[in-house]
Amino acid sequence: MKDFLNWKRLLLLAFVAAGLYILTKSEWITLGILFVLLVIDHFLAKYDEKQRKMFDQNEQDQ
Repeated sequence: MKDFLNWKRLLLLAFVAAGLYILTKSEWITLGILFVLLVIDHFLAKYDEKQRKMFDQNEQDQ
């Protein structure tokens, strides 16, 4: 979570937002889709962190 607002992620988010707005021509649909994408990204990051901790723990046990 510490790197949530890094410049690469913000740049990618800006491109996605611009593309969505061009496709939908609606601010509300664009905001809704971006919100869903951010929620999915959050849960994938938590899952990845959990998997990395489990892998590191298994490596230390061996």
